[in-house]
Amino acid sequence: MAAIFRLLSLPRVVLDFLFFICHHIIVRKYWREAIVIIICLGIFCFSVYFFFLKNKLYPAKTSLPEQISEIQNNTQSVTEASEEAEKMIADAKDYAVEITDGEIKPSDLKIKRYEQITFKNKSSSEIKIKDDIWGEIPLPSGENTSRIYEKSGIFDYEIERGSEILIGKVEVE
Repeated sequence: MAAIFRLLSLPRVVLDFLFFICHHIIVRKYWREAIVIIICLGIFCFSVYFFFLKNKLYPAKTSLPEQISEIQNNTQSVTEASEEAEKMIADAKDYAVEITDGEIKPSDLKIKRYEQITFKNKSSSEIKIKDDIWGEIPLPSGENTSRIYEKSGIFDYEIERGSEILIGKVEVE
């Protein structure tokens, strides 16, 4: 127990007082009360220790004004990014992919991010569009569905019409 209090860097007078109290209670056979007091004192001492030495153990990486400045810069970055995305969406073109009986027009398409592709089913039966992004999309004859690509990359898709499978590709810059 002395080692614990020495770790806490308490003055010698405080240590002597605590030992006196603990010894007095134990000698008089009040061991239950002694255990409760020791536990309470331990919790109190460790709480005080961590409260006062928190800045020494875990110093702040930056000062408060620097943290505020960093938050403002991050907010500006997010605002700029959302404005850029809105501009890209406003400037985006719409493309159409027509699916007919046995053909995709165009089968390979090159677009920019946030541009929309409308898949038009001009075949005589229902089709299913399958890809890694949206999964499987059923599209009845004469219907349309639109998708916006937000990430760059090359995305393959399949058009399934009965037992027939057509393959297309979208390249997003």
